[in-house]
Amino acid sequence: MRYLGIDWGVTHLGLSISDPEERIVFPIGTIVRTTWDKDLNMIKQIVEEKNIKTIVLGDPLRTDFPFTSSKSILKVKKKLETIGVRVILFDERYSTKEALKLQKILGNRNKDKVHEIASSIILKSFLDFISKDKKNIGE
Repeated sequence: MRYLGIDWGVTHLGLSISDPEERIVFPIGTIVRTTWDKDLNMIKQIVEEKNIKTIVLGDPLRTDFPFTSSKSILKVKKKLETIGVRVILFDERYSTKEALKLQKILGNRNKDKVHEIASSIILKSFLDFISKDKKNIGE
């Protein structure tokens, strides 16, 4: 199955996809936010073109309430579900910091790339998590 990872920000959406074997993650770009309708249409187009079955949406959990999603991300989740795809919230704490560190290590100073790198980190973390889960139940 192929997943779409999204780092949902106020001004930008970072996007990444998995390979069909759910092992490798590829950053595919950043969308500059405009309107809900335009943003959802762009995501829907990607979902259809890439045969995406599930979206993994970064959930900015707080350190003081680690299992409580914000109202705004729950609203985003509901909007994404209207395009007919399953949406899973996954902890994205520190993904942007990790992306910035990775960019620094690689010598890449293009700040436009940070969101797609963060989405890749979120999606890869999710795939690693479900891979461990599958091993634990013997799949």
